[in-house]
Amino acid sequence: MTLIVASRVREPNVNYVVLAGCGRAGTSFRRPYQIFLDQDARSLKGRILSIYDSADQEAGSCEEAFSQATDTETKEVVLHTGQGHGLFYSPHPAWIEKIAEWIQ
Repeated sequence: MTLIVASRVREPNVNYVVLAGCGRAGTSFRRPYQIFLDQDARSLKGRILSIYDSADQEAGSCEEAFSQATDTETKEVVLHTGQGHGLFYSPHPAWIEKIAEWIQ
């Protein structure tokens, strides 16, 4: 949802954070992400931070979307907690700290 909003708002000065939001190939999570890539990724604008865990079997890198975007500042953080997608089910210092850094 975050990427869709960033592609519709189209404001380069807005900050966004994507938590485990870009689907890996071969997963059910990939289909909606692929639709976004095909239809909206070129319209992405803003400062976008993507965070995912290396053990996540559903979500991974947003680089495919970021590479299509213009007027964006992007950063991707890969965490290595071993918790996978579950890392984002509740607040965790590992990703909260990265968001706090991004905001500053």
